[in-house]
Amino acid sequence: MQYGSGRGRSGDGRRGKAGAARHVTGKPGEKNKVSFSIENTYLPKRVKELNPEIDNAYLLFHKAANFVDGKFEVRAFEDAVHKKNGRLFDEHQVSQWAERHWAALRDAGYWLRAYDVTFAGRLVVGLGGSSVYETGLTLHPVYGLPYLPSSSVKGTLAHYIVDQCFGGDKQAAAQDETYQALFGTIRKRGQVVFFDAFPLKAPTLRMDVMNSHYGPYYMRGEPPVDFHNPVPVFFVTVEQPTFRVAIGVSPEVEEKKAAHLLGEAGALLIEALKLFGIGAKTAVGYGYASLCRPVEEA
Repeated sequence: MQYGSGRGRSGDGRRGKAGAARHVTGKPGEKNKVSFSIENTYLPKRVKELNPEIDNAYLLFHKAANFVDGKFEVRAFEDAVHKKNGRLFDEHQVSQWAERHWAALRDAGYWLRAYDVTFAGRLVVGLGGSSVYETGLTLHPVYGLPYLPSSSVKGTLAHYIVDQCFGGDKQAAAQDETYQALFGTIRKRGQVVFFDAFPLKAPTLRMDVMNSHYGPYYMRGEPPVDFHNPVPVFFVTVEQPTFRVAIGVSPEVEEKKAAHLLGEAGALLIEALKLFGIGAKTAVGYGYASLCRPVEEA
């Protein structure tokens, strides 16, 4: 079948919008910030004595987590990033990694379709991922960069197609030949390959907060009254990033069929990123693409 942009069930194509003492910084009237300290980590004693300069965001976030006031404090990670003053993500190095990744995809022989996707605001990926903090962040374990895992890209497209083209009926989607060609079945793999998407320029990490005003109501079913204290939960976002999002088809597939699959999947993926968003908290405006520029193969 030929997919088109539907209106979905909602009637609209878009969704609604080890611890030492605590170290705090900040001037009177400003929100206190938790200071990063190597002494507040659970790193081995000998490592602490070396006082290493940690320039990999993945290691900084997961291995050098600061334990402050009885919990691991993600605001210490924000402080460490701020102290790096741009040294955490080198602009030239990030650009080189992106180009090397793109060159590797082309050398692999796939029929490719790629887009440079810029997000209008902040992006949250991996919020519910495994972490010692209350919230998570998807960072590449080698490069330390925030990135879009291929599974997130694939899942976003699949969810968009099911909602917009099949009214949310997963069983009907699973029986469709084009859907099977894109995503596969239990017995047969899909013909479209989804790749991890890396930033094209040095990303900017920003701290954000969500306040639960009625904790006892959500946790214990108590009445939601005004005298309950709000509980701030801090999380890390990526501000207005640009990623190169690529999909491919095996070179074993005939060129005309590959072009058809990539054209259909690519057009729907752009719609999904613009109208549905990707990552967490899309219902309140995070993760929406504003610009999707096709990449010309060189």
